[in-house]
Amino acid sequence: MKQKISDKLLQLFFAVFSVAFVCLFWNVLFSNKWFHYNPLYVLLLSVAGAAFLLIVYLALRMFKQPLYQKRYAIWGTAIIVLFFIQLIFARTLEVQTGGDFGEVYRAALTMTREGNLDDFKRYLYLFPNNLGLYVTLMLPFRLFNRFGFTNFYLIASVINIIMIDTGIVFTVLYCEKALGKRQAFLALLLCSACSLLYFLAPIFYSDTMSIAFAPILLYLNLCIKQAQKPKAALGLTVLMGFLAAFGFKIKATVLIVAVALILEQLLTVKLTKSISFVVCLTVSFAVAGAAFDAVAYSAPLSRDEAQGKSTPYTHWVMMGMHGDGAYNPQDYEISFGPENIITDSTAVKQTNLAVIKERLAGYGFAGYLSFLKDKGVRSFGSGNGQAAEFLNLRPRHNTLLHQFCLPEGKYYGIFDYYCQGWHVGVFLAAIAAAVLCTIDKQLRGKIPAAPFIATFGLYLFLLLWEANQRYLVNFIFVFIIMSVTGLTCSRQAAIAFLNRKKSGGESTGTWIKKR
Repeated sequence: MKQKISDKLLQLFFAVFSVAFVCLFWNVLFSNKWFHYNPLYVLLLSVAGAAFLLIVYLALRMFKQPLYQKRYAIWGTAIIVLFFIQLIFARTLEVQTGGDFGEVYRAALTMTREGNLDDFKRYLYLFPNNLGLYVTLMLPFRLFNRFGFTNFYLIASVINIIMIDTGIVFTVLYCEKALGKRQAFLALLLCSACSLLYFLAPIFYSDTMSIAFAPILLYLNLCIKQAQKPKAALGLTVLMGFLAAFGFKIKATVLIVAVALILEQLLTVKLTKSISFVVCLTVSFAVAGAAFDAVAYSAPLSRDEAQGKSTPYTHWVMMGMHGDGAYNPQDYEISFGPENIITDSTAVKQTNLAVIKERLAGYGFAGYLSFLKDKGVRSFGSGNGQAAEFLNLRPRHNTLLHQFCLPEGKYYGIFDYYCQGWHVGVFLAAIAAAVLCTIDKQLRGKIPAAPFIATFGLYLFLLLWEANQRYLVNFIFVFIIMSVTGLTCSRQAAIAFLNRKKSGGESTGTWIKKR
């Protein structure tokens, strides 16, 4: 009975996902008010990319035996090559940090060099969501400083690249375990073709510094499901909880992946096992979070002093209801203006809630739904991850690469359209997977739903939060996993259809072939 109910719930979810993202990307292509791309060019780029992947997929079948036997050596070599290319990008595209990115970096530098935080204490109390990134930078800075290595920008860039490449490794391993060896090669190819993984190498902000956690958590979930011994499953679940907590401290949206894994467990695993998984994950998450806070709020920061000074989450919800839902200085004045400097976050929260209530009444039900439709496009409407905004923070050099990645650059259109073609193509493949999972019961039983649940969770989150396409960056590997799933399912669906036509009945072929 539970299996039947779970299957129906999964079918309903995939149907809702399909409708939501078909509508979203139809509007991204044809009703994009904020990012003006020619839809024909974007579709041509996406189709060309899909055709190239198909050729590679067929080539892998021809040479699969030698490739599969040496796959780990091939993947390892590819990662090393990617690392050095990213390092070149990081050195070439160095910037003089600014905004939140710069505040956290300079806070870590000040703590390393002077042993105190000076004026940065107020910033970290005001925005504790950046404490995770501060600790992640500060600890290695202090370690390297002891050995006399003081090029902290380079240290941070290398850590950033390591996080990106760790995400690539676990994306490939996930696709191998869940889908097959050929699919793992496709995942590596899609990662290598993602321009943001190069251009964001010198931008060690929370988006890229948290990018590895989603594929690691997804991979650990597969290992837990396939674990033969209860103790092994328990140990992996504890590890997952610790990593989820650490990732959450760097970027809160990592929690969406953990919640997606819990939902998938509740739907697809026996009740006793799923409950023990949830309890173990929750406890380890809480313990790791408390341990992290103990480190973060050691001197000179004080948890007691921080009380009541943090920006309430309602600030970003309020800002997400104004204009196009993106950042605007007017709402910062409401929360941080001279008469509202945060000394009591409760009072600011009440102010935010009053504005939220007023704006909801102003929209009306139909108007708010229309606003959310447009806001979804504002969040998912471009695949450039706002890289140009960061890379334009007083760049230290002027090179050919800058002609591609800066808006005033001669070749910026090539970079922007390439990012958009990659972005739309990946999601079209993901939508194909969701549609096929909706109509085929056998497929629903084989395809892990967690990446799709996590992406849908991110979509709902961004409908409420500040609209910003950089919030997609740390989900890039989740999108790639869905895309590889979609390409695999589409191929198998085509084969099954042709087999049915030939036999005049049902195909006996399997959907996912691990080869």
